Amino acid sequence: MNPLQRTALVAMLLFLGTAQAHICIIHPHQRGELDISIPGSPACYRRTAYCGGVPIADPLTSFVAGEMATIHLQQNLNHYWPQQPGMFDIAISFDLSPTDSSWQILDQWDDWSANDMVWQMNFTRQVRMPSKVSDHCILRTRYVSHNQDEVDPASNHDAIFYNCADIALVPGLNSSSAPSTQHPAPLLSVPPQAEDCCTLPQWTASAYSQSDKGTTLHTISYDAKRQFVTWDRTPLWDPSQHLITITNYTSGNPDGSGPYLEFLYRPAAGTCEVYGADRFYDWCFGSKRSQTYAGSFRQGDVEVNEWRGESNGFQFASLKNGCYPFSIKQGELSMQFTDWTDSVNPSAFEIPAVCLQAASDVSLVACGHQEQ
Repeated sequence: MNPLQRTALVAMLLFLGTAQAHICIIHPHQRGELDISIPGSPACYRRTAYCGGVPIADPLTSFVAGEMATIHLQQNLNHYWPQQPGMFDIAISFDLSPTDSSWQILDQWDDWSANDMVWQMNFTRQVRMPSKVSDHCILRTRYVSHNQDEVDPASNHDAIFYNCADIALVPGLNSSSAPSTQHPAPLLSVPPQAEDCCTLPQWTASAYSQSDKGTTLHTISYDAKRQFVTWDRTPLWDPSQHLITITNYTSGNPDGSGPYLEFLYRPAAGTCEVYGADRFYDWCFGSKRSQTYAGSFRQGDVEVNEWRGESNGFQFASLKNGCYPFSIKQGELSMQFTDWTDSVNPSAFEIPAVCLQAASDVSLVACGHQEQ
């Protein structure tokens, strides 16, 4: 980083707080506004129990009592906290003025280590609704992040993010008192033939991901020594949406408390947004990331270890040599890494002039990102 960049970043810290995590319910439609067009959407930032202070509303969606139901939600920002990994849950209350004891947990699963805060992750969960018929009940989702940089308000010690939907449960042909909590089937027993691993401190990798829109090319520059990470995403289906995130984990206070900076640079548009990032953590696989070893295989001339999140449905793979990421899969997400080098080009971490200008123009600390 050159002296001009460092001076600008120090000045910007006068304005910035840390970014805020978010969770949204897509289906059934959450109370109030729903907007997942950007990471860090204010519509997904609700911090007080039990529904973020959003008023109760008439039910918009009905599910069959005692039957399986599909819930779609989005983790609008990732705030994985390796010291105490968080979790998500889905619960229901038949009390329209709920207390702590009103909630019946329907589903629960672990957070995941995205190694990038600005990541919008969709989850599709299958839950069994209670057999009780109700013309109005409350479905609640929580992201219990445990991230101590995300505590807001001060009494929210576990850094929880909330959202609710008003629903009805209607009679069905087979309504019964079936178990309410549903989790993926446990993994078959696999001999522990691989130990936890973390990547080398400096590397560059290329990858591609597939979605219903098409293919996106990725280049990741990871530097644990300098504590910078740059992630370049180029959608082949729409190059105008080319996005480069540059995260500076060295810009925080000496005690390690942040704030840290993540720039969202859009080259085609010539724009840049500034986010407050979370703390740096190593890129690792295994039990320290709530992953279970699931076997090994060889592809071409490389040997690969497989890892699974037993509750969140993630499937990861890492190279045996160097522990580099090989693939990530979960629901709609499918990312395949194709080549790796054990070095980084320092120019990958240079902050574009438009981002420095954006920093100097910051005038309002918004939920997750800085409006100009």
